[in-house]
This record gives sequence, structure tokens and C-alpha cells, in this order.
Amino acid sequence: MKDKEINNFIRETGKMGDIWTKEQVKDVYQNVSLEEALADRQRSYDKMKDMLD
Repeated sequence: MKDKEINNFIRETGKMGDIWTKEQVKDVYQNVSLEEALADRQRSYDKMKDMLD
């Protein structure tokens, strides 16, 4: 991801209370697209929700 995409990722995940730093995003999602990274996070949110239900 490029810096603009990283900022978008941080903004979008922050809406869910999922706080990331630029360094964390680069470490985990550097080699994937913004769309793939957000989809991965959504799967994680869904799994957490299922565990809490």
C-alpha cells in the first residue's frame, strides 16, 4: 500500500475502534491492496462478533 492508502486504512479501521499506526499497517499489509487489507479486517471483525454472540 502507498501512504495515501495506509491513511485510508487507518481512517476506515478507526471507525470500528480498530486503531493502527502507519508502522503496523506497513508490517502487516504492505504487500496487499487497500481493498484486500480492509476485507481481511472485516473477516476479523466478523469472527470476533461470532465469538461474542
